[in-house]
Amino acid sequence: MFEQAVPFTLAFFEVNLNNNQQFQPYLQSSYAQFLSENQEYKLSLITGDSTPKLKTSIENFRRENNLK
Repeated sequence: MFEQAVPFTLAFFEVNLNNNQQFQPYLQSSYAQFLSENQEYKLSLITGDSTPKLKTSIENFRRENNLK
C-alpha cells in the first residue's frame, strides 16, 4: 500500500511547494482508483469537502464500538 501513496506524495509536493501544476492531474480520485486496480487494499483520496461526512462516520463508528 505504501507504493500506492508515493505518486500522491510526489504530486502533492510538486503542486504545493514547487507550484508545478503539471502534477495536478495526479491529485485526482480517478488516479487513486487506477493505482488501486488489482490491489488488495484500495487507495482513497478525499478532500476538505468530505470533512463533515468523514467526521460523522468516525463519530458513529466510535459510538457503535464503545470507543472514546
